[in-house]
Amino acid sequence: MKNITEKELSAYNELLTQEKAAVEKFNYYAQNCKDPNLKKLCKEAAQRHQEHFNIIFAQIQ
Repeated sequence: MKNITEKELSAYNELLTQEKAAVEKFNYYAQNCKDPNLKKLCKEAAQRHQEHFNIIFAQIQ
């Protein structure tokens, strides 16, 4: 992405921070969950948020 403003960069940074936190939380939940179905859902959610993070990060490259 070219000609990104400071305000836009700040917004991207906030989105990346939120997605990273979601990945960490869902990975934590998956590791500590006893129910196999819930564990699977948490792993899938972590993967989905990691994909979001990667997409957002690619926009500012």
